[in-house]
Amino acid sequence: MVLVDERGGSAGIEGAKRRLSALRARGVEAELTHLDYGDYAFAGNGPNGSSPLIGIELKTTRDILNSLRSNRLIGHQVPGMVGADGKPGMYDRSWLVTEGIWREGANGAFEAYMGSWQTFSAGSKTLQMQDIESWILSTVQAGGMSYWHAPLGADTARFIRNLHHWWCDKQYEEHRSHEVIYRPPPDRAMFSTPSPFVVMVSAIPKVGWTRAKDIETAVDGNFERLMALSVKDLQSIKGVGKGIAEIIYSTLHTRTA
Repeated sequence: MVLVDERGGSAGIEGAKRRLSALRARGVEAELTHLDYGDYAFAGNGPNGSSPLIGIELKTTRDILNSLRSNRLIGHQVPGMVGADGKPGMYDRSWLVTEGIWREGANGAFEAYMGSWQTFSAGSKTLQMQDIESWILSTVQAGGMSYWHAPLGADTARFIRNLHHWWCDKQYEEHRSHEVIYRPPPDRAMFSTPSPFVVMVSAIPKVGWTRAKDIETAVDGNFERLMALSVKDLQSIKGVGKGIAEIIYSTLHTRTA
């Protein structure tokens, strides 16, 4: 379930309804509610069975222009989402999504398409594309947020649908696409040559180099100790959830049967 803030930002309640409809049209279960911070929120499947709360702050071109003048995003919304001054934020993972069709115009001017290409003033000067990009970078880097840009509302809805699927369709530990895309040789991925223990354990499906190193640390590199661990024992190792533990146990004991 994705919760959509009923206030809808600068677009108001009608904007909130459009956002809700766009998600539902893509098969996402969603409803309007009041969110203290963020425009979308949902709970996902986190590491070791946790349920992190994911928050998304959407800023359209108009919202960004207002935020530049008021500083409300940096001064109020981001601290509320991610936390500040030792106080926890509302969300475990936070995203900033900007929405609009943009380009750099003459002399570096920021131009947005709103029926026609328009420029905007920043005091006595023309707002620059660099100003927008610096504002975004400051928000995501200093604020500790992830970032995505969507040209249109339909793109925003698609991204949030995909983000929701990523967090909710399977367990966190089952996400291993990054290892498939790029898995460098161990002598390049690590500062030291991996031990025979790590080489062997990393070959178990879903384990990989990093998790194999954590397993080696947990059992002091002793293969007999690893073999003696139950599925429940394996889950106590960093980065090993129930699904991965079952794969490790089944693989090891099948091979030695």
